[in-house]
Amino acid sequence: MKDNIVLIGFISTGKSAVGKMLGERLGRKVIDIDSLIHEHTGKSPGEIFAEDGEIAFRELELEHIKWASLNRNAIISLGGGAVLNRINIDRLKENGTVFLLTASIEDIIDRTIRQGSRPILDRGKREDNLRRLWEERSALWGPAADVTVDTSGKSVEEVADEILAYIESE
Repeated sequence: MKDNIVLIGFISTGKSAVGKMLGERLGRKVIDIDSLIHEHTGKSPGEIFAEDGEIAFRELELEHIKWASLNRNAIISLGGGAVLNRINIDRLKENGTVFLLTASIEDIIDRTIRQGSRPILDRGKREDNLRRLWEERSALWGPAADVTVDTSGKSVEEVADEILAYIESE
């Protein structure tokens, strides 16, 4: 097992919530890339997307992931699109085990509908946009992952338990 635990996956698969739970249970620092960007820029990822565009956000994401990858014994959770740039994953794999959190597209749609605005989804019909993004990105997550954990129908605690069981078995 490498030093860091890295959580990747699609929108609404539980990366931030599971990361926080793992941090509490393991007593480790939690680095949520989207939150880190918000802290450093004063803008949420949604505001950056709306005001500056996706390219500007992806550049900030790359910079913050580079910094996060240099940490030790951290829990690092990425936004759903971080896998679009392979450099992000390569950096994180140098010192981390990458856990892919998945869920059925139906669970993701249900979870996302209950959430607030997401600029990348809110241009047109949200469900159609989710399905389109799912198709575009799903092929990128598998090769990036060391371990896959399905979050469908599971609580945050159950998902954290699965990850901890894997870590303990290594």
